[in-house]
Amino acid sequence: MKAALLLLAASVLLFGCVTPPNPVPTATPSAAPTSAPSVNPSPSAAELGCIASGGTVTTANCCESAGDFPNSCAIGACGCAPEYSHPVKICGCGDRCFNGTACVTFEEGDR
Repeated sequence: MKAALLLLAASVLLFGCVTPPNPVPTATPSAAPTSAPSVNPSPSAAELGCIASGGTVTTANCCESAGDFPNSCAIGACGCAPEYSHPVKICGCGDRCFNGTACVTFEEGDR
């Protein structure tokens, strides 16, 4: 028992207090780091026309030859088999169709 106390006393003398040392404070930057600006391209004319005419921008799988906002008044832009399709932005117009510029009635889309 005396040997254990002597060993403890010697370690306190050699290594200091038996409690853990205080952590070293770290420097804090004077200004918070800023994140990289998000890249949010401005909406296309077709997207703005869709929204302005009451449509909703969404996505669908359309034929590989179709780009964003295909004419939904015409037949075929989004009628290809899945292996020949890719996701594009479309304008959902409810009971109307999107002519590439705005949501219109199907009769107006035939013109």
